[in-house]
Amino acid sequence: MTLEKGNLVWTWNSFRAPLEHLQRDTFTLPLDVMGNPEVIFTLDEGTVVRMKVTGNLAAEFRRVNPTAP
Repeated sequence: MTLEKGNLVWTWNSFRAPLEHLQRDTFTLPLDVMGNPEVIFTLDEGTVVRMKVTGNLAAEFRRVNPTAP
């Protein structure tokens, strides 16, 4: 995920597309091959701690604290 000209852009393997804001912390990813999933961010004090992707990918990514034992 990158921020380009004020827009979030999804980049994963050969896939690349701008996220489109749906509501609150939920965006849509306009990629037919992935089933046009929703990308839902969970924040903790303004920091993204989790990103859930629906649709064909159906994955959840969590921030890992590298200093935790």
